[in-house]
Amino acid sequence: MGYSSSNTRLRRRRSVYRRLGNRILLGIIGTAVLILVLWGLSNWLLNAWGRWGIKVEAVQSGVLQETINLDAVVINRETAVLTPVEGKFFPALKEGERVRKGQQLGAMLGESLAGRDPLATIYSPANGLLRLHLDGTEGLFTQENWEKLDLSQLTPPAAASDRTRQNSLVAAGGTVAVVVDNLTPTMLALEVEANAEGRSLEAAKELWLQLKPDQPFVRAAVLKQLRAGDKARLLLKLPDFQEELLLQRKTPAVLALNRWSGVIVPSGSLVRQGDDSGVFVVYKGIAEWRRVELIGASGGQTAVSGIDSGELVVVNPALVKSGMRIR
Repeated sequence: MGYSSSNTRLRRRRSVYRRLGNRILLGIIGTAVLILVLWGLSNWLLNAWGRWGIKVEAVQSGVLQETINLDAVVINRETAVLTPVEGKFFPALKEGERVRKGQQLGAMLGESLAGRDPLATIYSPANGLLRLHLDGTEGLFTQENWEKLDLSQLTPPAAASDRTRQNSLVAAGGTVAVVVDNLTPTMLALEVEANAEGRSLEAAKELWLQLKPDQPFVRAAVLKQLRAGDKARLLLKLPDFQEELLLQRKTPAVLALNRWSGVIVPSGSLVRQGDDSGVFVVYKGIAEWRRVELIGASGGQTAVSGIDSGELVVVNPALVKSGMRIR
């Protein structure tokens, strides 16, 4: 009886161990199968995201700029037309007409205008464009005087139509008109933060400037530069004469302090790998990481080199891997 009971207990123990081993084995197999299923599902989801969720963009070469809006003082080379006698000036030409030196511009009449016999004939002292509307600042806005001007305090003069001296009595030696040299490039005086946008202007030889929103930026030479506390005062020379600024003493402008040329990509498309920056370029439907050199960044965009204009770049690369098929 004792022997039989002992064998029974041993068989039961072996049966328990066998069932436990089977359960452990089934658990291991089930876990492995689950892992394989999840791995396959994640790859399927990743591929589905690659086919449907990844956004690509054809990038282009261009120019990226950091700009500031400001007001610039207009400086043209101008010659005052003076009257030798007191009286009222009556021009014979229209505003903006081209005149030559010695050409008759008009006549001075007496205050009563009786008989309308001219007291004096007025001739042009130089070649250029005739400006008839005066604002009382003639002779102030010059290249020689620009360093003395308080640019921050200057305000645009009243509209020319409100400040005309035509039909007004002018004393002998007074200014009745101005001849502006249209063969000399227009200059602009302006004031900016000395280290605006993180760039020192001390070594700048030229800057890019836009005078109207619908016009391209033009290169302006830096003729002179002065430091006034934390501000830099600049005298810029435009490429040519700006006839649309003939009647203006001050004009709004957009100044490009930093300017970079390259292939423009969204900054969010950049992916770091080690110490290098790059983007995923899609070639024949396959994502390929390409190393790029960063040139400059502004406004959510970055100018780079290392890829070509027209290439397809992944703009949301968070889940993209090299070799992934992109729709």
